[in-house]
Amino acid sequence: MADADDLVYDGYEDSMDEYSDLGDGEYDDIEDGTSVVGDMNGDDDIDDDDDDDFDIMSDDGMFVDQTIPVTQERKKSYEVDFKSLTIEGLEAAQHKEVEHISLMFVIPTSDAAVLLRHFQWNKERLIERYMDSPEEVKWEAGIADNPNCPKHIELENFTCDVCFMSGEDYGGKIETVSLPCGHRYCIDCYKHYAEQKVREEGESRRIQCMNEKCKLIVDELTMSIILTPATMERYRLLLDRTYVDDNNTLRWCPAPDCELAVECHVTPKQLHAIVPSVHCDKQHWFCFGCAEAAHQPVICAIVKRWLKKCQDDSETANWISANTKECPKCASTIEKSGGCNHMTCRKCKYEFCWICSGPWSEHGNSWYHCNRFDEKASSGARDTQAKSRVSLERYLHYFNRFANHEQSARLDQDLYGRIEKKMDEVQVTSDLSWIEVQFLKKAADTLTECRMTLKWTYCMAYYLERNNMTELFEDNQCDLERAVEELSGQLERPIDCDTIPAMRQKVTDLTVYVQKRRDILLSDTANGYQEDRWRWNLRVDKDVQNVTIFGAGLMGAGIAQVLADVGKYNVTLSDVSDKALANGQSIISKSLSRLAKKKMADKSSEEQAQYVKSIVDSINVTTDASNAVKDTDLVIEAIIENVQIKQDLFSFVDAKAPKDAIFASNTSSLSIADVAKSTQRESQFGGFHAFNPVPQMKLIEVVRIPATSDETHATLVQVAKKMGKVPITCIDSPGFVVNRLLVPYQLEAIRLVERGVASSEDVDIAMKLGAGYPMGPFELADLVGLDTLDYIAEGWRDTVGGSEHMPADYVKQSALLRNLIKEGKLGRKTPEKGGFYQYNKK
Repeated sequence: MADADDLVYDGYEDSMDEYSDLGDGEYDDIEDGTSVVGDMNGDDDIDDDDDDDFDIMSDDGMFVDQTIPVTQERKKSYEVDFKSLTIEGLEAAQHKEVEHISLMFVIPTSDAAVLLRHFQWNKERLIERYMDSPEEVKWEAGIADNPNCPKHIELENFTCDVCFMSGEDYGGKIETVSLPCGHRYCIDCYKHYAEQKVREEGESRRIQCMNEKCKLIVDELTMSIILTPATMERYRLLLDRTYVDDNNTLRWCPAPDCELAVECHVTPKQLHAIVPSVHCDKQHWFCFGCAEAAHQPVICAIVKRWLKKCQDDSETANWISANTKECPKCASTIEKSGGCNHMTCRKCKYEFCWICSGPWSEHGNSWYHCNRFDEKASSGARDTQAKSRVSLERYLHYFNRFANHEQSARLDQDLYGRIEKKMDEVQVTSDLSWIEVQFLKKAADTLTECRMTLKWTYCMAYYLERNNMTELFEDNQCDLERAVEELSGQLERPIDCDTIPAMRQKVTDLTVYVQKRRDILLSDTANGYQEDRWRWNLRVDKDVQNVTIFGAGLMGAGIAQVLADVGKYNVTLSDVSDKALANGQSIISKSLSRLAKKKMADKSSEEQAQYVKSIVDSINVTTDASNAVKDTDLVIEAIIENVQIKQDLFSFVDAKAPKDAIFASNTSSLSIADVAKSTQRESQFGGFHAFNPVPQMKLIEVVRIPATSDETHATLVQVAKKMGKVPITCIDSPGFVVNRLLVPYQLEAIRLVERGVASSEDVDIAMKLGAGYPMGPFELADLVGLDTLDYIAEGWRDTVGGSEHMPADYVKQSALLRNLIKEGKLGRKTPEKGGFYQYNKK
């Protein structure tokens, strides 16, 4: 970081000339809409006409154009490359991509456009897939080849299946339209269908054939035949919008009525270390990562948290601060609803004085002595109240300063108005030209820019951990704020004719100094992101990408299969031996084969096998637990139901996994809190209980312990949803929800058989036909495993049996169940012996 002493403002003698040389041209460029950073606008400004110019190769192998001035300003560490695009530029970019694919695959441009839109303009992925299986890719995208089926033709002997109009109704021939699928309809019906899609539904890229079972896409050429010019114009506009929406390197400018887009190649993965502030050609600045207003120096994830907190807490916090107090005994928040100052807490029944927070018993009939400050009488109550309000006061400290700079930014228009008047006044009262008084407007621009930066520094400071790096950040923040206030005060001063030259020198010097202080703060913050210097006081939200599953049994393999199949995660499956991993892969392969037969019934066996292989191969397998978690975002444990073994595993990986990784246990019966206490990240620990068979069962119980943070819980819920599951939330209670109801139900069914009330078969039939259950309690017990059922019941008997959480009769030991287990009859997992039913292999 630069030495702050080198930049302390003390009046720069040469700064006016420096600023004049650098500033006027730079400022004029900005006014003309040219980006200050390298914004990739092509080579329009480079003179290539000189035949004597030549290129040399740089150290990195790139050719360097010698016509570019050597003095070109270098991009700062906090700036990113970007360029602004008009609608015409977007259409030209699409046309270029379409032409490339059309020539490469030797297909019509209309088909190439459909393919690119299907793959969301990811050319590399399209080329890779198309080279492997072109017909399959075409079918997925909704295109087909059929030269014998004309798109647009007039027919005599044809009746439309929609309106039942025929050639006779049109005096001999009827105008028809068809896609290569051969589903032909009259042009009027197709026109009505397409216009409804475009005008009312806002659809463009995925308009399918009118036949409800046909998936072919209506291409742009066909749309041009059936749509009116006005509707076709809207259709093309919608296609342009989908081009931007689908492309990760493009984003619309969020400013009202702005139709420009910005191209920037910062990926979502980089947003934890880069703040991509960009602007369109109309100088609308915004963040490319989140589309909020530009918020340097703080990253998008923190901004998202801050804005939500401000929206939820600011008004509420102000009201609470003014109208409530905490009970001195239990810290419950109490609102004073009457004039009496004798307060009674409804929660703990403690009586205290609203004025001094001291116990009411000491007041007697002379409570008016509260007008005297008595440190001893109520110091304890005040200390408790102060501690409980620290969090609120800390938030308000940062929020008030954030809001102050935001309010100052809103006064820009007034400031510009005053500056313009002052510029006119300076011209009248001095011999300075209009160009020479531009230093005032430049100072105002710099002031506004720096206030917006200062505003977001308070957001960042609120979430930073207290350490030496934070102290340095706040020192830079303080220096910038002091400089900004001095410049602001200088601009507010009245103009004296005798002091105009000195005033110009002072404002110019301050402007340069303020800008340099801003550059120092932003550069140091950007370097801190790259060097991983900043530590947050919460887990920064980021999308889970790498998931590690421990345990390659039925549950672990099932979770790995579903995660890999959705195609959103890099999945690693880990177990203690290669044999266990091979068994897990076999489980996944068999499950996927069954799924493929249903999901891909219209595809060949070779294509089904390829689908299975691609999913299985995408799952990394390893016996090295350290390597399995080195880059993980989420660890899901699905090993044996033994609390000590689970604790040992999590204790080990806790030291190996990234500090922000989330841990989750798939246990169905053990306490999540007991497992989590073996780690140093209880706030990042939760339950993630899936059900067997995982690919078919839609439910996941997301379990919170008292320490589980909101961020951790939200991440686990998000992962469950992306898996195509339905998550429910519950606290860490024995059996959570399903097993808490299911295990006592199964045990009671076994006791019915033991008492001779009915046979196991009849109990199952009764529950399926009488209660509508898809499976009876004995069938379910065999599926889960009789040993697992007994293990859960035994664990509850030893820990919570007989308590308010679990009546003893609910988990009473069953002799029938124990005898079956001793005989090795565990259910479906022992098909040769069976369980309550027989499952002999044939």
